[in-house]
Order: sequence, then structure tokens, then C-alpha cells
Amino acid sequence: NFNERYRRTGFDQGNDGSYYCKVMKLDEKITLVLLIWNVMVFLIYGIDKSKARRRVWRIPEKILLILAFTCGSFGACLAGIIFHHKTRKWYFKTVWFLGMVSTLVALYFIWR
Repeated sequence: NFNERYRRTGFDQGNDGSYYCKVMKLDEKITLVLLIWNVMVFLIYGIDKSKARRRVWRIPEKILLILAFTCGSFGACLAGIIFHHKTRKWYFKTVWFLGMVSTLVALYFIWR
């Protein structure tokens, strides 16, 4: 059905019968920003692991910890698992956990 397909893809029908794109709500925008931020943190952790293998200048641990704690812990933790990076250090695991909790709390208050 033509109308149903448009509704599923983010379009809505106006009073005059024309179709227009729905504007994202604030909670959806914030969630999208968090997703993009976590992808960026994931990539930064991957870059740092690559630099570690090549024994060149690295991203300081303090920066990696700050990135993870500021709502980037899901990307950091996933990068740690995939790249086997910083998984032996207890303080990274602690920051990843605390960052995940803070992100989930923030998402709860955004979406409730």
C-alpha cells in the first residue's frame, strides 16, 4: 500500500493530500547524536590500537577515559572487545561501566 509505505519511511500526509517529511523530535535527535558520538569513540579507540601496534604516538589514556565517560562508553567498550584494547586495565572497565550507566540514565529521562 502506497500510504503505508510512506508512513514507515518517515513521511506523513498533509491536509491537501501531499506528502512531507516528518521532522525529528528532540529525543530522537539526542539519541542520534549519542549514536554518532559512540561510533566516533569506537573509531578513536581503533585508531589508538592501530598506533599501538605500529609503536607511534598514541592518544593519551586520559583522553580515552574522558571520551568513554562522556556518554561514549558503549562505543569504547565495543572497541575494547573487538580490538582487544585496554581490556586488562581495571580503571578502563570501571569508566566504561559508569559511562554506560550514565548514558542509560540519560536516555531514560530523555525517552520517558
